[in-house]
Amino acid sequence: MWHDGLIYKMIIFNFPTYLIKIICSYLENRTFNVKYNSVHSSQRPILASTPQGSILSPALYNIYTSDFPTDNNTSVCLFADDAAILCTHNTVEEAVNLMQIYISKLELWLTKWRIAINTEKTNAIVFRKKRPQNSPPTLQIFNQTIEWTFETKYLGLILNDKLTYSSHFKEITKKFWKKLYSLNDIIGRKSKLSLKNRIFVYKQYVHPLLLYGCAIWGSAGYVHIDNLQRLQNRALRTIARAPQFPCTRNFEWSPFTL
Repeated sequence: MWHDGLIYKMIIFNFPTYLIKIICSYLENRTFNVKYNSVHSSQRPILASTPQGSILSPALYNIYTSDFPTDNNTSVCLFADDAAILCTHNTVEEAVNLMQIYISKLELWLTKWRIAINTEKTNAIVFRKKRPQNSPPTLQIFNQTIEWTFETKYLGLILNDKLTYSSHFKEITKKFWKKLYSLNDIIGRKSKLSLKNRIFVYKQYVHPLLLYGCAIWGSAGYVHIDNLQRLQNRALRTIARAPQFPCTRNFEWSPFTL
């Protein structure tokens, strides 16, 4: 985040003068140096970015990116510094053409406001029922080719080109067991906590792993939803110190429904 650019935008957006002065005071005269073993570099001024973890940083970033370019042919999804650009059309070729037009507009905005993007983490994907034999036309940003992929990850959600979410559910399963094993001493069969507290820990630290992104993948096949139910059932049997094959309805726990 370029400091001078941020202040300029606050002026253009008619922020109160006193508030602009406070932000200027907050950002100016900041320096950094680098330490390698016992050697220190000279101090250099910080002309961009904001202090990590600061309560003001998200608000300032939202101000700075509030004029992120848009057009009628694309939809922009922004969350912090992660961006997804969506375009739909009857043909892949025309969708790619519209996307390239938008990228050209985006390049101008990024250059003007001194924002760098990580081209190595930038990729493109086409969502469709059938996978064609030929790759889509080339997309470029800043003269670098954007890689076409059959699977991508956005905000922790793994999306494949057919939107079956199969890889995402595999990842959920891995994270679920890893978290459950890490909490075994607390919620396992030998835990000294009460059943109420064991369930509380499960709800706080494990159960959210199963539900994350459910508004997106909720339309996935029943085989995936049933698998999540089985994962939860096994966890509940461990927490309740129940036999391996009891009826989980006896736990007074709602079925895994969306």
